Amino acid sequence: MVARIALGESRARARRRKRRLVALGLIVTAVLVLFGGVVWLVDAPFWQITSVGVAGASDVDAATIQTVVADELAHPYLHLFSKRNILLYPKQAITAALLVQIPTLSRVDVHASGLHTLAVTAVEQQPVALWCGDASTIFAASCRFVDMHGVAYAPAATSTPSAFVTYYGALATSSNQFLTPDQFATLTALVVALGKQGDTSGVASVTVDANNDVRLTYVDGFSLIFAGGDDGSDVLRRYALALTSGPFAAQPLATFSYLDLRFGDRLYYKQKGK
Repeated sequence: MVARIALGESRARARRRKRRLVALGLIVTAVLVLFGGVVWLVDAPFWQITSVGVAGASDVDAATIQTVVADELAHPYLHLFSKRNILLYPKQAITAALLVQIPTLSRVDVHASGLHTLAVTAVEQQPVALWCGDASTIFAASCRFVDMHGVAYAPAATSTPSAFVTYYGALATSSNQFLTPDQFATLTALVVALGKQGDTSGVASVTVDANNDVRLTYVDGFSLIFAGGDDGSDVLRRYALALTSGPFAAQPLATFSYLDLRFGDRLYYKQKGK
């Protein structure tokens, strides 16, 4: 019986295995050191955001904007890399959070100002009207500001000036949209034009019901009714003709309860007290 022993080769394999383990250990150590260095570099104080400057907002408290920004910067990327790094801060996330959490803002610009300051320039919504409920809740206690696109975007204070025309009607649940943007723009332009005719003191409220019929109520108590789908120029024409007709030519509009223009050239009206 012949035995074969290769001790030299086994020792060589052991040495190679040891060298591979040492090399692997060095690589792992180098990767960990490099990774730790990157984490330290990202968190290095010489380019950490330490302040947030706010410009452009007058109705929104600067502290409110700063709080939203601070919340977005508070949680590190992957629980490791600081979002307060002036080169890595989440610009898009901050912008989106500000617009969602502060609906009175219409536009936001977020940018770095030096190595330690994040600058936020905010543009506020410009309300053109108030929305105070649907057609069945005319005396709703809470109202919302409405922008030029017909979006009821934020609660209005109870001390809001009465210079705004108040609108009543259904809102789209998902978007707080009152009518479509085009319908709202057409209606508001028509309201302005109608408010300049007659001898009333201006339009106080506009109600759009489920049938898309519109009721303009003037400060003096007179109401003008027309179909929301009617052409605006035709409504103006028929209203102007009505004002020259016998009953309206002889008495001020304030003595009438309403004028109904929904039936073409046939006019229906009612005098107060009759």
